[in-house]
Amino acid sequence: MIAGSENMSGAATLAASAAFRSGCGMVKIFTSEKNRVILQETLPEAIIVTYSEAEPVKGLDEALDWCDVAAIGPGISKSLTARTIVDHVLKNSPVPIVADADALNIISECPEMLSECAQDVIITPHIGEMSRLTGISIKEIESHMIETATDFAKGYDVICVMKDARSVIAAPDGRVCINLNGNNGMATAGSGDVLTGIIASLRAQGLESFKAASLGCAVHGKAGDSASAEVGRSALMAHDIINNIK
Repeated sequence: MIAGSENMSGAATLAASAAFRSGCGMVKIFTSEKNRVILQETLPEAIIVTYSEAEPVKGLDEALDWCDVAAIGPGISKSLTARTIVDHVLKNSPVPIVADADALNIISECPEMLSECAQDVIITPHIGEMSRLTGISIKEIESHMIETATDFAKGYDVICVMKDARSVIAAPDGRVCINLNGNNGMATAGSGDVLTGIIASLRAQGLESFKAASLGCAVHGKAGDSASAEVGRSALMAHDIINNIK
């Protein structure tokens, strides 16, 4: 889980916690040295590997060799350090990748980066991030959800999970899944980080990328519906979704 930066340790905690709760036996978090103490205190189950601004990819290759899947993006920022890490992962990862959040914002400046990756890549953009990735207006995307996701998946050979009230999951081979559960209370800070953790966990457990993405969305939505029934949509928080992954 390549996540978190200064003042953004929460994204790493949520994504890694969701991966654990979804069935991952071990999660390693690769993050800024400034997050070491807080992550060790908030998620003692995780293995913490940190980098410094001077050597942002030191230890990264060893971490990638250790894992079954790499998730990158939650809370990493758009700094030069983050850009260096994203570029390194896409070019060198020996395992499948789930890219979200800030990783997508970095990739949007040069989407061809995706074509440089030799591994399966699952991207999880919301509509705003999809607009930045494609250059297509949000209004146009909203009118052509399936076509936009499918075209991008085929064009860059990735699994595209385009998040909205009804998320669209598209594969390069033309398969499409539309997720029908979930609720508007899930439009809350950290919810996307939770989804990243769930999808990465399912992919690490052996599901192929399209199935991991599709089932991940279903699990995320189901947990969100259960959480909403407990606390109400207006009170729903990301950790409530994690607590309802069962």
